[in-house]
Parts: sequence; C-alpha cells; structure tokens
Amino acid sequence: MTEKYGNAGALGLSAFGVTTLCMMLLNTKMIVEDGAGPGMAMVLGIGLFYGGLVQVLVGWQEWKTGNTFGAVAFTSYGAFWLSFCAIQLYKFTYAITDTKAMGIYMLAWTLFTVLMFIATLRLVPILTLIFGTAVIGFTLLTIADFTGEAIVTQIAGFVGTLLACEALYGGVAQVINEVYGREFFPIGVEYMKKKAAKKAE
Repeated sequence: MTEKYGNAGALGLSAFGVTTLCMMLLNTKMIVEDGAGPGMAMVLGIGLFYGGLVQVLVGWQEWKTGNTFGAVAFTSYGAFWLSFCAIQLYKFTYAITDTKAMGIYMLAWTLFTVLMFIATLRLVPILTLIFGTAVIGFTLLTIADFTGEAIVTQIAGFVGTLLACEALYGGVAQVINEVYGREFFPIGVEYMKKKAAKKAE
C-alpha cells in the first residue's frame, strides 16, 4: 500500500507567513516602537522554531515527495530564519550597529528570491504572487541596510506585512480546500488545470 503524505507545503507557507508577519509588524513601527527590545525577543523565538526549524523539516518532507521547488524553497527560507536569528543574537551580544554586512546578506537573499520567482511562473498563481512580493520586500530591506534609512525599513515592513498575509492565505487555503474537497479559497489550482487542458487540446 502506498504511503500517503499530508500537504507539507501548507505548513511551510503558514510558518513563513506567521513568522514574517511578526517581524514585519515590528518594522512598520505601528505596534512596537523598540524592535530591539521585547519585540525582537518575540521574533527570535518564533523565528528559531516556527519560521526556522519547522520550515526546514517541511523542506525535507518535500524532498521525500519529489517536490524539488518546495524542498529548496522551504529548506532555504527555514535556514534564512535560523541564520537571521543567529545574526541578531550576535549583534545584541556584541552591540554591533553597522548594517552594511546585513545589506550583503539581504542582497544575497534578494538574488535567490528573484531566481525562485522565475520558477513560480510555471506554478500556481498564489506562489507567483508571494515570491513577487518577496522580491520587492527583500530589495527594500537590502536598500535599508545599505543606506540606514529608517523610512525604507518602515516601507519594507508594510510590504512584508502584505507578503506575510499572502503566504498565510496560501498555506491555510490549502488546508481549508482539502477539508472541503474543493477550491473553497482560490489559489490558482483550477486555473492551472484549465490552462493545462486547453494546452492539451
């Protein structure tokens, strides 16, 4: 009997969405003014476990099911959150204020996200939307770290909040759609089926 796997991607998108939401709401400075205080402690906690560890585990589950895109995406962004939290802990421990190195870090992730975005052009539209927004968000964070402009960080926070909501929608929609047995919350699956059928005609 063939072993049945659950939809790990739904968990991965949810983990990315919730973690990103917590971080980006800090960047907007609409809720917590001092992101380096209790707010960042909250981000480190959720970043290490939900955004980091859970996404890495999801990535390995995607490897088992043969989903190369999901494996690379979730493992990589899980590692992003783990490494981001490690960097923040190091910065706070040694009172480092220069952000240029973080600019290089964010630039690398921007380039990676751009390349992953290209792959999503052949996948369901919700992923194209998520990665397209992520490209904008990472670009703004890169500019913010290189320039030190607080307003750019704040704008990145609003873009990142939108990204988080998109990812959370994409993850939870898959759960709800599976429970209801139809695309109750559209993510583009039916669109891709119709597109494939039309191409086969």
